[in-house]
Amino acid sequence: MKAVFRAVAFVAAALLASASSAEAAMSYSFTGVSNNNVTNTSIGEANLSMLVSDNGGGYVRFDFYNSGPEASSITDVYFDDAANPALFVTPISQIINSSGVSFSEGANPKNLPSGGSFDATKGLTADSDPAVQPNGVNPGETLGIILQLDNSHSYGDVITALSDTSLRVGLHVQGFANGGSESFINNPGGGTPPAVPEPSTLAIFGLGALFAGRRMRRRNA
Repeated sequence: MKAVFRAVAFVAAALLASASSAEAAMSYSFTGVSNNNVTNTSIGEANLSMLVSDNGGGYVRFDFYNSGPEASSITDVYFDDAANPALFVTPISQIINSSGVSFSEGANPKNLPSGGSFDATKGLTADSDPAVQPNGVNPGETLGIILQLDNSHSYGDVITALSDTSLRVGLHVQGFANGGSESFINNPGGGTPPAVPEPSTLAIFGLGALFAGRRMRRRNA
């Protein structure tokens, strides 16, 4: 029985640690800025999102999601790091492609199309490899980009910069059903923390593990 309780405590501690880490992450939505087509803009605003998290060791991870199901493909990602001094060192530290996605450093065009005052920071852009649309972030796919912080900045500074717009993230999206393309910029503000397990959920999980352990002991008796 003691072994079961130790196992429950271990799992609960792991889940709590995971929840704490998730609470540090922030989720952001996007607003269309090119507005070439009302339908395409609405699709992008509904389906595109970004999760920003502390990757540890002076690195920040940006994960980009396309929830779909409507046709669209994120084909370019741009960072406008206007903070002074800059938040990040260049170039991009790592690109993490999910299955079906293939991105490389350097975007073409070099700046966000129809982005207005958006000024992409040299060395902090990426785009999908040819064939552009199939290798982009299509519905159900994700893309991760890890940036290294300048040693004078912290993860908290990144969240603050996203709030006051001294850091902006732009997406160029192609592959809509009508063949159009649109540009989007993350919505400023504090972002929202992603859902994490509630304490009651952890307690229920622990009790379930406990009863499972009891049943196993009875079977082996």
